[in-house]
Amino acid sequence: MKNRPELDLLIDLAKLIKKHGPECFETLADYARSPDFARRLADLLSASATVARTTRTERTESTKREPANSLGNTLAVLQQTEPQKYELISDFYNALQKKAVLPTMRDIKAFVLDCGLPEIRGNSRQEAIVPLIKKLMLLPTATLSVKLRIPKTNEKGDRSLEGWTSIILDKGRRAE
Repeated sequence: MKNRPELDLLIDLAKLIKKHGPECFETLADYARSPDFARRLADLLSASATVARTTRTERTESTKREPANSLGNTLAVLQQTEPQKYELISDFYNALQKKAVLPTMRDIKAFVLDCGLPEIRGNSRQEAIVPLIKKLMLLPTATLSVKLRIPKTNEKGDRSLEGWTSIILDKGRRAE
């Protein structure tokens, strides 16, 4: 065994002794001593490699064939089947894109928790939007109409210079 990958494979196999126990390895060693075993093992390894290559090729082809805007396609189907739900979700999606609702990732995570939805994993707010919308599509329309009533922030957002100026100068209270 001069090649390192084949040696690594045998080492990985030896590490499975904890999982399967020494008796299983002894039985396998007895099978390996039979003359027919080498042929069967070679056939099994070849077949496994072929399946792995085919699966990898199919997986990459399926991701290539999947449209980039799969959410758009899902929303189009939803529009045809449940127009009321579509209206709620598309308005919410547009508001999310504009950061008019849930402007931070923390807000999205709190909203998901409040709705009782499974946790959304993502590194950024933008990555979390599509999974959030897809999970919201699973909720009934009546639940959505209640859950999606979120006050919208102003277009510039609460963190803009104008927003902070209003807070510091207390403009909201002076207008009253």
